[in-house]
Amino acid sequence: MVIQLIRFGIVGILITLIDFALFFCLYRFGYHYLFANFIAFIAASLIGYFLSVKFVWQKKATRNNLLSYYLVHILGLASSSMLLFFINHLVVIEVAKLLTCCVIPMQTFLLNKFVVFR
Repeated sequence: MVIQLIRFGIVGILITLIDFALFFCLYRFGYHYLFANFIAFIAASLIGYFLSVKFVWQKKATRNNLLSYYLVHILGLASSSMLLFFINHLVVIEVAKLLTCCVIPMQTFLLNKFVVFR
């Protein structure tokens, strides 16, 4: 499990950078922060799925684990959006997004480990 956590961390850092960069670009181009969060999160999680299947969990990509993976990430998206909505008024939006990128990955790791790729 430790090796999986390290690999998950590597993939997580990469997709977090993608998520944050895409969010930042969309937000700076004038998109609403919740819409930008949605697009960035979905794009990053799709990349994350393929990296996770091969590198983290070393499993075969199947329709079932893709569906389960996306259900976990929809929960992550909902958690991320709610957190973003509630802390957006306390700090600048970029810091709020960064905070969500630090909190949500542990939720998704545990759900992926024990539900999706068990």
